[in-house]
Amino acid sequence: MSNACIWGLELLERRQATESPFSEASAEVVLEWLLENDCDRDQRQVHLVDHTGHTAAWTGRDCTGWAGHRTFANVSVAGNMLTGPGVLESMADAFHGGERMGLSDRLLLALEAGEAAGGDKRAALYVMDKTPYPHLDLRVDHHDDPITMLRTLHSEAHQDYYQSLRQSMPSQLNVPQRNRAVWLPEAV
Repeated sequence: MSNACIWGLELLERRQATESPFSEASAEVVLEWLLENDCDRDQRQVHLVDHTGHTAAWTGRDCTGWAGHRTFANVSVAGNMLTGPGVLESMADAFHGGERMGLSDRLLLALEAGEAAGGDKRAALYVMDKTPYPHLDLRVDHHDDPITMLRTLHSEAHQDYYQSLRQSMPSQLNVPQRNRAVWLPEAV
C-alpha cells in the first residue's frame, strides 16, 4: 500500500472533523464517493470494511502486476504485484482460521499467509477503531523480510507502554454529536 493509495483518508478525515460521524454511510457508498471524481482511479486499489462488516473494493485496471481483491463479510483482502489470485485466497483462509484472535493479529496472520503464497516486498497494517486516528498504523517498505519486520513492529505496538500512551490520547467518544443526517458528498 503506497502513500498514493491512501489519498482518500484526508477526504474522510476532513469530513469526520467537520460533520457528524458518517456511521450511516455504507462501505459501498464511501467507495463510490471516493472514486466518482478520481481521475487516477484506474491506478488505485481501495478496499473498505464498514462498522457493520459490509465490504467494498476496487482494483483499477492499471494496477501493477497481478492485482485483485476478494471481499467477504467483515474482511477484504487485496493486493498488487502478486503471483496470482492464490495469494488472496490464502490470506482470506488464514484470516477466517484465526477467528479467536484479535483483529490486528488476524490481519497479520493473513499477511504472513499471503507472503508465503507469493506476496510482494511491502507490508502494512492500518486499523481504525472508534477514534479519529488509527488504532494501528504500521508499514514496512524496501525490506528483505517485510512481514517479519511488521510482526516485530506489531509486537512492539502491543507493549504496555504503547497501550498506556494510546489510552491517554484525546478522544471524541464522549463528545455529543449533532443529530442531523449528513450525506458524504456534502462534507467535502
